[in-house]
Amino acid sequence: MSHLGVDPGLHGAWALLDAKGRLVAADHFSLDAEGEVDAAALVETWRALAPARATVEAVGSMGATKDGRRQGVQGIFNFGRRYGAALAALDVLGIPRDGVRPDVWKRATGVSAVKQTSLKLARILWPDHAATTLKRVKDEARAEAALIARYGQSRLPRRAA
Repeated sequence: MSHLGVDPGLHGAWALLDAKGRLVAADHFSLDAEGEVDAAALVETWRALAPARATVEAVGSMGATKDGRRQGVQGIFNFGRRYGAALAALDVLGIPRDGVRPDVWKRATGVSAVKQTSLKLARILWPDHAATTLKRVKDEARAEAALIARYGQSRLPRRAA
């Protein structure tokens, strides 16, 4: 069964794995003219891909300070809007979903909070996409979405063939 992974972070992205865990497609969230997530475009794209399930990174605000960084009110609000748009698109399509905290999927996949570790692992797992979908440093969001999908897919019960 195909599985969609969603990383609603700063550079929100999604990735679709087929039933065998191969990366089918991945991209950043489409944005409208005002720079907001284009939820209609997400619905259209995900409808065409027809994922059977989705796993969404479930995170909250970083609080006052984390790792020497401070997340402002606007940043928290923007993140919430991206997260909400992704959940709404999944709900509109009737795609069953679950959430996973970053520390849980990262520990399970063996990556750290350092974003480059996710990109490095994704390039190893899906080498056919290393020079395209996962080429740039900013493609780490796509890499994380793919790893979230892989984590979600691994949690599903295996069916006998």
